[in-house]
Amino acid sequence: MAGFSFDGRFGCGPSKIRLDQLQALSAKNSPIGTSHRRPPVRDLVKEIQDRFRALYNLPEEYEVVLGNGGASAFWDMIVFSLVRSKVSASRFGEFGGKFIKEAQEAPFVEQVFVNEVEVGSAAYPQANLESGVADLFAYPHNETSTGAMLSPKRIWGLDNGQV
Repeated sequence: MAGFSFDGRFGCGPSKIRLDQLQALSAKNSPIGTSHRRPPVRDLVKEIQDRFRALYNLPEEYEVVLGNGGASAFWDMIVFSLVRSKVSASRFGEFGGKFIKEAQEAPFVEQVFVNEVEVGSAAYPQANLESGVADLFAYPHNETSTGAMLSPKRIWGLDNGQV
């Protein structure tokens, strides 16, 4: 790797890997620098899935889903795994907007309550008690398209005396 400038970024976000770490990872059968369809990555993913299955003693019919980036796939998984009929979500950038779009397009979702604020601002989803409590409250804690951030917070539930 000598002779050229190497940024050392891998995976999601702006994380940097030190050059000596990257060189150690670049050994034969390393997942670094290969396709997600190649054996080093596929084998690593299967090993992680198997370890989660064992850790949680999951029934055979359960599936462990892993993702690296890809907001649409992530939000799809959340919609079909955690929503029965109602969602309350915040939109203050692209990432949250993708979830709202996925939820609105799901045929089994009856209502999507949207708390939308101006770009650069941030807001938590609302409980919408008059229309019934949502199955899921969804919001990005770090909206990278706008730079707006929220601290993780329980929207509704045990904090409010509800179960």
